[in-house]
Amino acid sequence: MYYKKTLLVTSFLIILSFLFIFNTPNTKAMTVTEIQALVQQLQQQITQLQKQLDVIEEGSTAWCHNFNIKLRYGDTGNEVNLLQLALEKEGLYVSLTDRNNYFGNHTAAAVVSFQEKYADDVLAHWGLKNGTGYVGSTTLNKLNEIYGCREKNEEETLTTPQLTSPASDSDKSLWDWDYCSSDYLCNTGEGDCDRDSDCSTGYCASNVGRKYGQTSSMDICEGKETESITVISPNGGEEWKFGETYNITWDSTGVEDAYLYLWFENGVTCKLADVSAGDGTYSVKIEENMQCSDLPSTVSAGQYKILIYSEAGMALKDLSDDYFTLIETEDQASSLWSLDYCSPDRLCNAGEGDCDSDSDCSTGYCASNVGRKYGQTSSMDVCEKKETEFITVTSPNGGEEFQQGSNIIITWDSNGDRLYRY
Repeated sequence: MYYKKTLLVTSFLIILSFLFIFNTPNTKAMTVTEIQALVQQLQQQITQLQKQLDVIEEGSTAWCHNFNIKLRYGDTGNEVNLLQLALEKEGLYVSLTDRNNYFGNHTAAAVVSFQEKYADDVLAHWGLKNGTGYVGSTTLNKLNEIYGCREKNEEETLTTPQLTSPASDSDKSLWDWDYCSSDYLCNTGEGDCDRDSDCSTGYCASNVGRKYGQTSSMDICEGKETESITVISPNGGEEWKFGETYNITWDSTGVEDAYLYLWFENGVTCKLADVSAGDGTYSVKIEENMQCSDLPSTVSAGQYKILIYSEAGMALKDLSDDYFTLIETEDQASSLWSLDYCSPDRLCNAGEGDCDSDSDCSTGYCASNVGRKYGQTSSMDVCEKKETEFITVTSPNGGEEFQQGSNIIITWDSNGDRLYRY
């Protein structure tokens, strides 16, 4: 409040000093009509400042900040500091170890608590019940709903008045209409601009003036948001059961279409769907031994990640931070081809699996990594009959006659892995 009072006083002094800009020679050059117009303008500005001061005296103003930058663990900067301030105003403690503008574990935990506190507004859109710690679009919207800078009316907008001398209409100042031009490029947060070429940032944002304390229809130079896409869930540690429906969620900026993949531990991927990036969520049911459409692989119990990338190319992509686990239901665990289905207590016959050792099979032999032969994953072990090794001479086998020095063909029949020749 002290700062706002100081700003009002400073604004008033600017108005007074404006009077002294018109030194004696310039004043003589002004007509009576022009002087009267300037006095009227000054009176209007003083009235506006007085109204703003009255609002401050009544204590109706509060701390505010417009949150526009997405944040995640490991980020640094003033936006992180302002986020921490908002969280503490919510009664969510941020440890001193996360100070100095650092988004650490304690800040992430506070963000999770904030998201779960306002779950209907922040998490429900993504089909989530637990917070993620990532400050994405819905979290930013809720922060701005509570702490965003909004004017009750134009008279309460706290801005330094822009004065234009009637004697110098050709001289434009910041926030005048068409102040920015290709000959005078404006920086981020300056206006009014008409086109991208008026801005050093290369981007003129339309109708965002209210964000900067100006009229809502004013166009302002801004930095154009970088395209991004981020997996939100599953992001590591979750357990999904085969045959049940779950939501894959993500956050994106400036991306239209994307592809979703299941990422195996060995780096192989299995395509799940083409999606519209703006949807931010996709419901999926993964069945055990599901056949991938883009490669000869099937999905079995194990650890996976979600990969999402832009249709424009793999340069814009994101992967779950850690693995989530696909597990079998109790019914699945007791069905043929489930992991460890065969056991000494439940012997499998030839062509059944999965087995772990020879003692799991009625045939006495568990063949390793032969699942593909039976339409299963290649790493599956299957009970088979082990053939007895043999070797039998078929020719010459008695009664033949050969001339000394001639070539003789010796033939035999065998199976097994090794054959010795003499």
